[in-house]
Amino acid sequence: NIIEKSLINIITPISLDHQEYLGNNILKITNEKLGIIKKQSDIIVSKQKIKIKNYIKKKLKKIKNYQIYYGKEFKILEKNKKNFCLKIKNKKYKFDNPNLIGEHQIENASVAICTILRLNDKGYNFKNININKGIKKTKWPGRLEKGKLFNIPVYLDGAHNEDAARHLLKYFRNNKIWIIFGMLKNKNILKFLKIIKPIAYGIVAIPIPKEKNCFTTNKIYQVCQQLKINCIEQSSIRSANNYLLKHIEPEKILVCGSLYLIGKIRKKYL
Repeated sequence: NIIEKSLINIITPISLDHQEYLGNNILKITNEKLGIIKKQSDIIVSKQKIKIKNYIKKKLKKIKNYQIYYGKEFKILEKNKKNFCLKIKNKKYKFDNPNLIGEHQIENASVAICTILRLNDKGYNFKNININKGIKKTKWPGRLEKGKLFNIPVYLDGAHNEDAARHLLKYFRNNKIWIIFGMLKNKNILKFLKIIKPIAYGIVAIPIPKEKNCFTTNKIYQVCQQLKINCIEQSSIRSANNYLLKHIEPEKILVCGSLYLIGKIRKKYL
């Protein structure tokens, strides 16, 4: 870690990702993530799986840093379509929902708010009205980003691991959609597609443009066959779009599987 001193260290949700660097053991990955913590810094721990949360608490038990955990010292009390109520220790706050799509973005916003208010405790002066504006104006390209293919809504999401797949499953749980899909070879394609299977009418498999380290469309097809998911192979994003327009006419489209993919094709839909 190149940062020698920090005011606050935030432990965001930990999942299996970048295993080629961090390994395949979730607790070993957690241990690597905890490496950011500095001696004098405060620690804010976001929502975690129980196994990971307990491991973090055990690892941090002997250090004297100020520590707060989602679900204990701060948590979301209620939420609706417009706003959410956040409790931090004994105080309650109401903020508008994030502009970003997905229920998990409210949890992410709660961590950001908790961090900002802790900075206020340290002498900074961030006003709640400005925090609220920031939440509403925040944009995140490639995270359930909405675009269009003519009049068809298109959702662009760089999801490539199991947790991200579960977020897609949750968001589209009441809909089945056509999915344009490409993925790097170092990701677990079988587990990812197995999770999103319930929301998929079918998969249009494409290669990631100018990326040698991606799954071939035939490999994607084989995995879909194994999972009994309808799959069509196409050679490019253009041919995938043309196929869907000509043969399917879907109500909506999801493009996912890789941030590399989204980065190279998103302009076509915006």
